[in-house]
Amino acid sequence: MRMRAIVLAGGLILAATLQAGSALPAVPENSYLWKAGDVFRFEYYKSVTVKQLDENGQPAERVTEVNGVLILEIRHVAASGTTATLRLDSPHVTLPESVLFSSQFDDPQPQVGKNRSVAHALEGAIKTARWNCVLSPNGLVYVDSRTPKELAEWLKDTETAASWRKKFLEALPRIIEQDLGLKTPSHDRDILLYLGSAPPASTTRPADNLRPRREALTVVSNDGEKAVLSFKRVAPAEHAPYRVPDLLKNESISATLQSVSTKTGRAVFDLKIGMLDTLREEYTAVLKYAYKSHLTLDQEVRVEYRLKRLAPPISAP
Repeated sequence: MRMRAIVLAGGLILAATLQAGSALPAVPENSYLWKAGDVFRFEYYKSVTVKQLDENGQPAERVTEVNGVLILEIRHVAASGTTATLRLDSPHVTLPESVLFSSQFDDPQPQVGKNRSVAHALEGAIKTARWNCVLSPNGLVYVDSRTPKELAEWLKDTETAASWRKKFLEALPRIIEQDLGLKTPSHDRDILLYLGSAPPASTTRPADNLRPRREALTVVSNDGEKAVLSFKRVAPAEHAPYRVPDLLKNESISATLQSVSTKTGRAVFDLKIGMLDTLREEYTAVLKYAYKSHLTLDQEVRVEYRLKRLAPPISAP
């Protein structure tokens, strides 16, 4: 009996030693390899599903999807940074059905076909746009400038298709560039998987308080050629209420991020060529809106993002 206990204890010690000695190799922060003239192509997909009560108090769901081919063209590599052009080819946009609120009708009126005409205009704008970027070896993308430069020009066809009112047209560029994070210049950690350890830079954009951030990057497996990593989305440390801008004089609507849950957060990185094979994530954020402190609305936002490299092709393990 005593011998059996000694053997068991020895086995446990050996197992613990083997486990401690087989720790997975870390993926270096600067694992992205950039070479002038390289062109990376990715299958791109992003969807945003918003669930909330409609005007009749019934659960409603609205889905927006964008997919296409994300192209990253490397122009010049230097110690100060790698310059590249980013664009989305063959974009396809799906928008929820449009409705019209009018004093002439008791209920909102569906605008049949309007969402498709607006989506078609958006597809043209996205396909034409070019983003000039500076890439870091840790996956950080610095968006330096955009062509066309002025957002109003970029959205001109969309404006016509959507028949936006003048007040909204004046507010839209500011909302998109300053509050939705598409301002140039800006730093982006979401297009590629950021491998660095530095915390996000402080920002003056109030809507950043509503955006969950990728954190808790963990190596699941690493054979020296391919590394599988997991991550999750978390609420920013500072998530004060975001006040919706450009409302009527006596109106006040604020949005607050309540919680974040991650269903999927996984990426495969090719260490030999220094580039992602695939990235897939799905997470849900719960927001609460408050109007004049006495009316509230709960909203669930589910985001799904997928990236799969098409060129250079993914090599078999």
